[in-house]
Amino acid sequence: MKRTRTAIRVIGVMGNVRKRDVLGVCRKILAWCKRRSIRAIVEKDLLERLRLSDKEARAYRGNVKQADLILTLGGDGFLFSAARHLYPCSVPLLHVNLGSLGYNAQATADEMFHMLDEMRQHPLECQERLILQGELWRGRKRLQRFYALNDIVVQKSTESRIIHLALSIDGQLVNEYRADGLIVSTPTGSTAYNLAAGGPVLHPGVEAIVIAALCPHSISNRAVVVPPTSLLEIQFRKHKDREDAVVSVDCQEWHTLEPDDRVRICRAPKKMRLVVNPNLSYFRVLHEKLGWGESIDV
Repeated sequence: MKRTRTAIRVIGVMGNVRKRDVLGVCRKILAWCKRRSIRAIVEKDLLERLRLSDKEARAYRGNVKQADLILTLGGDGFLFSAARHLYPCSVPLLHVNLGSLGYNAQATADEMFHMLDEMRQHPLECQERLILQGELWRGRKRLQRFYALNDIVVQKSTESRIIHLALSIDGQLVNEYRADGLIVSTPTGSTAYNLAAGGPVLHPGVEAIVIAALCPHSISNRAVVVPPTSLLEIQFRKHKDREDAVVSVDCQEWHTLEPDDRVRICRAPKKMRLVVNPNLSYFRVLHEKLGWGESIDV
């Protein structure tokens, strides 16, 4: 955990425009900023839906990457989308929950203003989150490059039978899988699809990458945790008809694979900086969000 003293002169605001409360929360943020002589920059899609006059809207236009702090308003999915959109921007993000589970949120809409006032007096407490960089290769040609805060999954398409995948790490063949897919996740994503597939939970402060098979056709296949410096390559080896595969990025971006395509995955050069609520314990979140036993004080 790092504490950085940052003068908050400009706040960027991004929000999931499909959330019912996002416009009301955004207007409250703009009013809060105005009372404190802080400039606010509102992301384009959100700004258009506020229906401000041209003069008012002009004051809030700009690039949120130039802010001292960015507020992301929405559920966890919106945080993942924002992280990909902003990469490689290193501006700290404060994720405010307007969704249901909000596992990665650090504040509710009501708690956010107290945190903002605290940040103006004290250094920001930030946690750096590992991001994955993925590349889709066909022969000697790189077709795509993408980034994921949560996970990159090579999996069968909807109507496909199980698929054949070969996993190599740092150039060494590790295993060949008959499975519904392989999940490669960050510590942030370890509590998502990886957890559902039986993979381990990693504290976000741990530097590691998790690889878990999705419904493997062998009980001997278990999740593997590897150093963040590892270079992974997953090759789609089609053996039979009706084997079709795709790669998903945070379950929001999809690319179709052809036989022998390779997906290379490694740690991205930059990390995301997430502002941490000092009153919110990671292990308390585990108990509350995942329903682990009785409530405890941590």
